[in-house]
Amino acid sequence: MVDQTPQGNIPPEGVAELKNAINRAESRRERKTAIIAVVIVLALIIIGGVLFFLLLPPPLEEPCVNGLLDEGEEGIDCGGICATACEKPPEPPPEFVDSAYRLPASISDIALDLANDRIYVLDEIRHRILVYDSQFNHIGNFGEERVKTAEGWSYFSGGLDDERLLFPASIYLANDKLYVLDRVPRIQVFSNELVLEQTLDFSNQAVEALPKVPDTPNTDGGRAYILVSNSGEITISEEVSNAVASFDSSFGFNSVTTTGTSAGEVNIPRQIAFGPQGNIYLADSGNSRIQVLNKELGFVKTISENLVLPVGVAVADSGEIYVLDSGDSMLKAFDSAGNFVKQTGGLGKGEGQFYNPIVVKLDSEGMIYVVEQGNSRIQVFDKNLKFVEMIEGLERTFNLSFTPFYPAIAPNGDIAFSDVLNHKVFVFDKDYELKKVLGGRGFGNNQLNAPKGLAFDSTGKLFISDSGNRRIQIFSSDYTYQSTITHKELIWPLSISVSEEAKVFVVDDKHKKVLVFNQSGMLLDEIGKAEGITLPLGVLAQDGKIYITDDKLQTIEILDSSFNNIESVGGIDDALGFDVEFNESLGIDSKNRLLFADNRNRVVIAYDLTLKTFSTFGGFGNALQELSILEVATRGGVTAVADMESHRVKIFDANEKEIGELTIADLA
Repeated sequence: MVDQTPQGNIPPEGVAELKNAINRAESRRERKTAIIAVVIVLALIIIGGVLFFLLLPPPLEEPCVNGLLDEGEEGIDCGGICATACEKPPEPPPEFVDSAYRLPASISDIALDLANDRIYVLDEIRHRILVYDSQFNHIGNFGEERVKTAEGWSYFSGGLDDERLLFPASIYLANDKLYVLDRVPRIQVFSNELVLEQTLDFSNQAVEALPKVPDTPNTDGGRAYILVSNSGEITISEEVSNAVASFDSSFGFNSVTTTGTSAGEVNIPRQIAFGPQGNIYLADSGNSRIQVLNKELGFVKTISENLVLPVGVAVADSGEIYVLDSGDSMLKAFDSAGNFVKQTGGLGKGEGQFYNPIVVKLDSEGMIYVVEQGNSRIQVFDKNLKFVEMIEGLERTFNLSFTPFYPAIAPNGDIAFSDVLNHKVFVFDKDYELKKVLGGRGFGNNQLNAPKGLAFDSTGKLFISDSGNRRIQIFSSDYTYQSTITHKELIWPLSISVSEEAKVFVVDDKHKKVLVFNQSGMLLDEIGKAEGITLPLGVLAQDGKIYITDDKLQTIEILDSSFNNIESVGGIDDALGFDVEFNESLGIDSKNRLLFADNRNRVVIAYDLTLKTFSTFGGFGNALQELSILEVATRGGVTAVADMESHRVKIFDANEKEIGELTIADLA
């Protein structure tokens, strides 16, 4: 039988099978496509990763790891693998240096070396030289040792060794060397890098010409100045010796001036400076003039117009003369012929005003620098006397250590001490407790400038020699300001005493006299050469007699109330077997002994006014110091000895037994 089914027809079972086959084929195709897609994506990822690492810059080096902007990382992005931003590292803590290191406690002189970008400031009280650049940025100190402790820094200065200074008086730059006049006495010569090159010791003949150089630190009121020529000749002006001396380049003595008022004679010589033709210009302060001398100290001419108390002088290369006048606190300009041109200044603390100016210097550009001791600063003026700038930061805003200078004992047992470096007077009661503080630097009432001598009268009033302000201030028994004594003859008061008749006896260091005032300030009399007194230092008026130490004669002169000499106490060195150095204070104790201090041997000397014999007691001074300034006072069986360098006061009874000690740890 033949099959009748058409060839194009598929049975239902075949259709279903065919559909399944087609579905399986499509599923395989989709899986293949997915696999291909995954492979492609993976390939792209791999290719992208390879390209990323191929194109990535090399990893940052170690400095970036800490995430800080270290040295050498400038311009580097510290992000990326460091995963942190660059930060500037914290500043290290500043080195501890107190203000006493950067700022002078006193400004005694200045030397200007603009060519080497150096300015040297002499700090006489701290026995050092501070070094600044020409913009007055502090560089360092010379003559001072720093020792680091757990609390910070300690500073040590002063001494007799090479490259140490002891009350340095003056500095001068010449021939690329810095000359330092020290009180030893000696001159140390340093390179401009402050390396010691030479020491010039005063020969016997030099000390003979200027006998007071070793004994006149600034605390005693005397100043000294040095001048050095290009060929090495040295000239020294010394106030308390009252002379100017010249030396050759080997420091051999040449000549010395005499004291007086005639041409070529001097009275209270102060700053010296070179002028044209190598002449020497001298501020002849006591004679109210500038004297021009040749290098042999022969007289050339005088400039005196409009001058009161000239203390400083400087001469420009073109011949103009600049004079610092402490008498009216003015800076004055003269032409090269010595004719007065103009002035600026006045007493005060503002810009362009002066308080106790002491030195004037010119730099190589003709700028004028004025050193003010009273304001503890330096002011700069142009050649037309126009104020330019004030060197800020030099003013001493801190207290030095307690430095008792001159003692006095009140009728009620109070003990007072002047502190010349801190410009104060401290009063302790009889139980040694601090009772009152007077002063603080200034020129107003109850302000002081380098106070020296003290005295109580029989009523308990306190009299203070306000030396830097050229006056005596009087305080009531409760230490309230009462009045002031001023006079044209009262220039630098030192020792002071008040008699039972209420007369005020004052040693004036400028005029070398003892001036006698009443308490209203009227000058009653004076004691000087006519009474056989040549160089008075200390005075005591008691029991109708006047006792005066004569530092030149090395005697104690005893006068009656009419100023007749009734006894001259001499031969002290021979009697004691050692050289004695007088100081300014005197006192008579309960055993009728005249007491006075001996600086050199650091003892108190007692002269028995009845037996005419000498003895000593005590033993003072800090063994670490080369100089100890002692002063003494006695009353009612109690004796007080001020030991300045050891920052203390020793109290003794009538039998010389130590019964107490006074000091102040913190003057803030």
